[in-house]
This record gives sequence, C-alpha cells and structure tokens, in this order.
Amino acid sequence: MSNLIGFIIITAIQVIGGLCLFLFGMNMMGDSLEKTAGLKMQSIIESLTGNILKGVVVGALVTAVIQSSSATTVMVVGFVSAGIMTLKQAAGVIMGANIGTTITAHILRLNDVSSENFLLAFFKPDNLMFVLIIIGMLLLYLAKSNTKKESGGIFIGLGLIFAGMMFMSDGLGNIDKSVFETLFAFCANLPLLGILIGTVVTATIQSSSASVGILQAVASTGAITLGGAIPIILGQNIGTCVTAILSSVGATKPAKKASVLHLVFNLLGTAIFIVALYGICPLFVNGWHALMQRGVNSGTIANFHTIFNVTTTLILLPFTGLIVKLVNGFSKNAKQEPTTPKLDDRFLYSPAVALGQSKSMVLSMLELAKKNIILSEEAVLHKNKEAADEIKRIEKSVDTLESELSSYLVKITDKNLSESENKLTMGYMHMISDIERISDHASNMSDIAKTMISSNDKFSKGGRRELSNMFLAIYELLDTTMEAVCTNDTKIASQIEPKEQVIDLFKATFKLKHLDRLAKKKCSVESGVCFLEMINNLERVADHCSNVGVTILQIHSSEKLFNPHEYLKIESIRQTEEYSRTYNEFMQKYYNPLIKEND
Repeated sequence: MSNLIGFIIITAIQVIGGLCLFLFGMNMMGDSLEKTAGLKMQSIIESLTGNILKGVVVGALVTAVIQSSSATTVMVVGFVSAGIMTLKQAAGVIMGANIGTTITAHILRLNDVSSENFLLAFFKPDNLMFVLIIIGMLLLYLAKSNTKKESGGIFIGLGLIFAGMMFMSDGLGNIDKSVFETLFAFCANLPLLGILIGTVVTATIQSSSASVGILQAVASTGAITLGGAIPIILGQNIGTCVTAILSSVGATKPAKKASVLHLVFNLLGTAIFIVALYGICPLFVNGWHALMQRGVNSGTIANFHTIFNVTTTLILLPFTGLIVKLVNGFSKNAKQEPTTPKLDDRFLYSPAVALGQSKSMVLSMLELAKKNIILSEEAVLHKNKEAADEIKRIEKSVDTLESELSSYLVKITDKNLSESENKLTMGYMHMISDIERISDHASNMSDIAKTMISSNDKFSKGGRRELSNMFLAIYELLDTTMEAVCTNDTKIASQIEPKEQVIDLFKATFKLKHLDRLAKKKCSVESGVCFLEMINNLERVADHCSNVGVTILQIHSSEKLFNPHEYLKIESIRQTEEYSRTYNEFMQKYYNPLIKEND
C-alpha cells in the first residue's frame, strides 16, 4: 500500500512539476518575444482598424508573439470597451487569435522526432532543451544589447517548455496505459464528455496552448486515439473563452458583447465539427470508424488543432456580419452604457499595448492643452468670457487625465518591462506633468482675461500685436511638440528647444517695448501688469514644450535619469547646423517682422 501511495505522489510531483515548468516557460517565452518585438507591437495593433481580413492576420500575429489567445482576446475586449474597435473588427482578430495559438502545439511536436541518427536526435526535446537553455543563458549574460538579452529569455523559455513536456511525459508514462485507454474510450464514445473535459481543463489553467500541450504529453504514452482526442481539442477552444468572459465582468456592454462574440464563434466552430465528424463523415467516408480508432501522436494533435481553427475561420468569416448582429441582438433593448477610458487594465496583458494607449492619452492631453491656449487668446484679446469659462472646464479634464494616466503608468511599471519600455514609461510620467502645467498657464491667462473684462482695461495697439504674434509662435511650437510625441522622432524633438529660445527672446524684447509704452503713457499701469503676466505665462508654456522635447531626446539616449535642465546645459546641442537653421527660420518668421514695426 505504501509503495502505491509513494508511486502516486512521485508521479503527481513529476506531472504537476512538469506542468508548472511548461507554464512558466510559456510565460517567459511570451514576455521575451513581446519585449523583443518592443514597441512595434503597438504599430501592429494600430492596424486593427482595417478590414476584417487584416484583423484575422493581426490577431494571428499578435497571438503568436505573446503566446496566448486568451491575452489577445482580453485586449480586444478592452479595445471594444474603449470604442477603439468595432465589434465586427474584433471578430476578425478573435478568429486570428484562434489560429495564432496553434503555433505552440507545432513547436511541441518535436517530441515525435526520431532519434535514430545524431542530427535528428539533436532536435529531440530532451536534448534540444539543454541547448536552448545554454544559448539563452549565454545571450542573457554575455550579450551587450538589450534586444539580444531579451532574445535569451526566448531560448530559455522554449527550453523550459520542452523540459516541462519531458517531465509530464515521463510522469504520465509511469501510469498504466490502460487507464488512459479507458478514459479516452469514454471520450470517443461520448464526445460531449470529452468536450466537457477539454473545456474544464482549459478554463482552469486559462490557456488552450498549455491544455493542448498536456494532451500532447498524454499522447506520448500511445494510449490516445483520434476519436478520443478530437472532443477534448474541441472543448479546449471553448474553455479558452473563460478568461475573456471573466475580464468583461463588471465592464461596459460593448466589452460584454466582445467576450460573448468570442464564445459564440468558438461554440459555432465546435458545433460545425461535431456535425461534420459525427454526423456527415460516418455516412460518406469509407473506413471512418477505423480512422477514428487510430492512435495519435503530438504531430497529429497539432495538425488537427490547426485544421480545426483555420477551417472554422474560413467557414464563419463570410457570416461575420450576421454573427455580430446576433450578438448585438442579445441586448438590443438594453440601455447604452458609455465607453470606458482608453486606459483599460486589460491592456496590461501587453505592456507595449498599454504604453501605446498611454501615448494616445498623452496626445489627448496635449490637444486639450493646446485648445486651452487657443481659447486664452480669444479670452484675453477679444474679452470673451465664455472662452475664459471653457478654459476652466477643460483644465479640470486635463487634471483628471493626468491623475488617471499617472496611476496607469504606475501599474505599467509593475510589469516586467524591457529597458526601452521602462524609459518610455518614465518619459510619459515627465511629459504629462509638463502638459498639465501648460494647461495651468492657460488657466492663469483665463483669470487675466476675467480681470480685464471686469475692469474694462485694454492693451495698446502695439501690445495686442505683440501678444497676437507670440500666440502664433506658441501654436507652431505646440504643433511641433505634438508631432514629436506622436512620432517619437528625435529629429523633430530637437527642433523644439531652438524655437523655445526665440520665445525667450520675445519675452525679453516685449518687456522692454512695454516699459517704453508705459513711459510714453500709451497704456495704463493695470493693463501693463496684465501684459507682463501674459508674456510670462506664454514663455512658461514654451519652457514646458521644451521639457517635453528634451524628454523625448533622453528616452532615446543612454541616460537613465530624466533631467531636462541639466541636459540643456550641454553646449554641443546648440552647436549643430540643424539647431541654428531652426532658430533662424523661426526668428525670421515670427520675430524679425514684428521687431521692425513701430507702435
């Protein structure tokens, strides 16, 4: 009795330990693949707004990179919830994710490689795993570039996947073959039972790739027939929907629809294959029952897994619009809920995607800040009280966005980030602080406008002309800043500082001209104070634009700390031909024509 208990414990340790290694390896390989792809992931995601066929391709590619159809689908739920993607576009990505997740099974089929000669034996998992781990460790500790170091994680993760498969196979191999034969005979005779088993196992570990890997490990015992394996594979595609469904709990109606869409597609695919394999094929295919009794190996399981998902996609793709209408019909009479912000926690499954959404919100903040600066000109120079009030409303929105984005970026830092992702996260934290301050200066100018409206003060003709021209220069500077953030281009970012220097010259010159106007009694003391406050606020707006530009430059530099003031002390950045050209062009466009004019 004690020997039996010991056998059970040792076997359980081997199988469970192997499964843990397998899951850890999958997670490590997926994380490393994503980091190696880096921020290119976001450009892939941005193509999701294309047609449905493009969505299928993108869904397959993204899932192949992050090694999880569940993670891809959860992110899709987030995109739909945020209103970034329509339900029909999501359908294509979901189908593509089902195809992309089959790649892992094809990697694991190497377990079936014959070991009769050295070259083939080299690719056996029990040999290849050591080679992969050795290569990974060498890259991790000896490579100089971060990309190559992250590539080391890919090799180590893949090696651990093979190690986990080997331990699971060895543990399962110790169990009497008749146990599996009996179990899978039930699945073959009662397909619904097999589907239920596949669903429950996949839902429990929340990974269809891992579930298929377990099935491939069991197949190494030689106890599985095609008829016993098929129902479990069908069930695995249903079980993988659980993660997305759980992520939509408490979410908006669009998010719930996206998760239901995933489930409906996979249920329809399973239903189609049940009808075909258990209803039609036995009637029209000679020897069908004998075929279903044949033994399967890892390769057979991988092949069927791919055939199932590709065929289901090809069959259902033409009916996508109809299926979407069906899903919409489930809640057509329900009250429409507002979409959630773009900063959805679901995107944290992929830090690169989360950073891409953060970038969108940074740009949204910058657009609102620029709108406030434009309203400032309208409020001050045209004494528009409605514009002054609108500035205050927008300022509250900017403050809210800064708070939400700051919290979200902190959540991103908790993830396993590459060095470039970490620098970008820190960079965005610095940027949003400067952008919020730009909006604060617009709020200051709103107060100035209200003061002038209540006191009926006005600027002199020369003062109005100077402020108007300074606003035009600030608008171009803000546009350059927005383009630099949008493109993350250091060449564009380097144009911000020379333009900011011209704004500094504006302030110094206009201050002197203003004092001259005061001496000549061309404006009142009260309006003069307002004028000085205006040029001070506009100059500070330019300073914060400069900080954003420097942050972008430092993101691409070797420096780890962000310090715009120290960076700008470096004389070499002002000694370039590009710096001088930008400075002179900006001077010629805004400063020189104005300085030649007289009041």
